[in-house]
Amino acid sequence: MSNGHLISLRVVFFILCVVGALTGTVLASQVSSTGMAQNGEETVLFRQGEAGYTGCADTRIAEGRPDTNFSEGELILGEKGRIATLIRFDVSSIPGNAIILEATLGLYVANYGQRTEPSIAAAYAVFRHWQETEATWNKATTSDYWGSPGCSSTTSDRSATPLDHESLFERGQWHTWSVASAVQDWVQDPASNKGLFLQQTNTEVGGEYDIRQSEYGGLEFRPYLLLRYTLRPPTPTAPPTPQPLPCVGTPEPGALLAVLQEGVGYSGTEDTMLNFDDRATSYSGEWFMRVGYRQHYSGLIKYDVSSIPQGSRIICAALSLFAERWSGGPLDLGAYYVKRENVADEATWTRATSLVPWQEGGCNGPDDRLQTPESLVTMHGIYRWYHLELTRVVAGWVNGGLPNNGVSLQAVNRLDDDTVWFAASDDATVANRPKLVILYVPPSGPTPTETTTPPPTATLPPAGTMATFQDGLVGYVGCSDTRISAGTPDSNFAASDLQVGEGQELTTLVKFDLSSIPAAAIVESAVLHVYGYDLAGTGNFDVGAYAVRRYWAEEEATWSVEISAVPWGLPGCNSTFSDRAEVASDQAAASSSGWNTWAVTDDVQRMVSDPGTNEGWLLRQTADVSGVLSMYSSEHETVAHRPKLVVTYSLP
Repeated sequence: MSNGHLISLRVVFFILCVVGALTGTVLASQVSSTGMAQNGEETVLFRQGEAGYTGCADTRIAEGRPDTNFSEGELILGEKGRIATLIRFDVSSIPGNAIILEATLGLYVANYGQRTEPSIAAAYAVFRHWQETEATWNKATTSDYWGSPGCSSTTSDRSATPLDHESLFERGQWHTWSVASAVQDWVQDPASNKGLFLQQTNTEVGGEYDIRQSEYGGLEFRPYLLLRYTLRPPTPTAPPTPQPLPCVGTPEPGALLAVLQEGVGYSGTEDTMLNFDDRATSYSGEWFMRVGYRQHYSGLIKYDVSSIPQGSRIICAALSLFAERWSGGPLDLGAYYVKRENVADEATWTRATSLVPWQEGGCNGPDDRLQTPESLVTMHGIYRWYHLELTRVVAGWVNGGLPNNGVSLQAVNRLDDDTVWFAASDDATVANRPKLVILYVPPSGPTPTETTTPPPTATLPPAGTMATFQDGLVGYVGCSDTRISAGTPDSNFAASDLQVGEGQELTTLVKFDLSSIPAAAIVESAVLHVYGYDLAGTGNFDVGAYAVRRYWAEEEATWSVEISAVPWGLPGCNSTFSDRAEVASDQAAASSSGWNTWAVTDDVQRMVSDPGTNEGWLLRQTADVSGVLSMYSSEHETVAHRPKLVVTYSLP
């Protein structure tokens, strides 16, 4: 076979089939065992039982018997589209850098019934996971329904556009479909291999076609997948270095450059991929973040920036991502600020953490992330860096103005079919891992020595900025909190979660040490945040934040006493004369899926101006109703979920 005169795989296999028909066997082993090395190309045949291969799964599904699985029977196409076939081949033995030149699915039609004219059968790529021994017309698995019965949802079940069509009419013949684009996806991303769905498209035509299945006794009549491919050049061992300053900013005297990259003197990156087609799976720990294909794939990445001194002025900041694979078409990507707390090791398409769902799958709801990107990039090649400017959000993370929940990486256009694979923080090549590059001017004081990872400090923010008080954040340890209960009036719950409810008989005490804010400061805003994770009972009640007037100790306070042997004015901190304010500083509807917040600006101004009045707040139902709201305390294992007080102030 000379270069430029390659014979089509269909022709090759047709010749083998003709010879096989004359000799009583299909000589497929001649293809699978020897392959073709001409011009650096390889050919491989996948068929159940061929050379020990066991990676084919297939079954039919029938509208007339919607809850029946047919995994042990023959495959069928026809009945005006009411009987269809699912088939999947494991192609994980093909190298990930393979370029698929041809891929042909072959099915042997053994018999037919009641046909008057040809039926047109289309092959589609499947998006949803299905099980050979469980799939039916209604369900993909015993626990997961199809998006629409019969694997018919073009949003969640299968592609809208067929890979190929084939006309069926005669029996005793092989029929083939070209499926190269789907196989290319499977090779580059094995998790995307959900197989193929075949169904009649000219549904006005009757007839039924019986097809040999992968368990059929005669191996030579079983379904096959025939591939021809070549290999891409190996990934460069020394990828291009990103430009020194991948964001818009001008270095100035005293400025420092921090490059945060996992494994390079830094270990604070959390990243993962969210996958619409495998919604319950966590991809934390994978080497890649896949982004694109109709927004079915998105990335989630977060950096610990506590090494940057609070109060620093951020000149510019950018996220640098290394593209290792790309489908080749135009693709615009955006980095979106994430609002909702999330844990990379727990995040899936449906959940931000193991306990908290996304408002909309894939971190797509307005309460999950901003709907406008911080910055955009357009894909134009692989083995190169792409830079997304994040100056605004990094400044917020460093100085307490924005919760650090990371950014979401999304395709901008929901209809875009292309996709890219970025290296993640677990990529085996450390040099390819994502980088957060920050150019900043530290707050006034001794000038630190320039380093890629400046040592953490607890420098207070300058006037006109925000301060976040949260135990464990930048060395802060000034939060005290506990719950008190009328049901157990003499018990202290300092080491337990916080709760509010039971008809105003279960309340929470919380306060923060604010002595680091100068007494002359003008408090412009102050918001108390406590993270809710469960709402039991009837729910739907408001919680008020009442300023506390009497001293209390976290490890001694109970429903009966503020400290040991000293009772409240009224049990439960309920005297509006000596224990707490009569009117709530603010109130909020109880939330079990994120932050409960109260505006407490006037209270904090008083506490800053007169520190002796700082006894925090009592969180209490505003009405006597049932239900219990549970919230995380300052001892919670995840620092980001602990109570916090965010204060904006200036100096006269």
